[in-house]
Amino acid sequence: MTSLERPRAAELAQPGPPGMGPALETPTVRPPQDEDAPPPKSFWARHEHALLGTISMLVFLSFWEASVDLGWVNPLFTSSPSRIVRTAIEMFADGSILVDMQVSGFEFVVGYGAAIIIAAAGIVMTELLRLIERRFERWRPSVGG
Repeated sequence: MTSLERPRAAELAQPGPPGMGPALETPTVRPPQDEDAPPPKSFWARHEHALLGTISMLVFLSFWEASVDLGWVNPLFTSSPSRIVRTAIEMFADGSILVDMQVSGFEFVVGYGAAIIIAAAGIVMTELLRLIERRFERWRPSVGG
């Protein structure tokens, strides 16, 4: 086909290179499917753990909120989740929580450091005791012999 010829309607309707006629359609090849394969999992089956965790937390928080609102629990001893969130937003907004976070962080670091030092001292004392026992075992009186 030259640039002066008009394309025929059949050539326009069929995809393919111009002047070459209708293009051959390639069949879609599907991978073989196993007849014994289980059916695809449902949304619930795929996300069961996340959904159960989310639903159980929502039920727990709802029960907690309702128990405080209905007066089953004294609000002096147990606050409600909504009051906790409201207070947290207020404390972050005015910056008063920063001092509390610094104190808590300091106490955490000191406590963790003390635990490491005490554990290291315990390990050293245990190993020293084993060393002393092995050293003086030959002078220990044998039983029955």
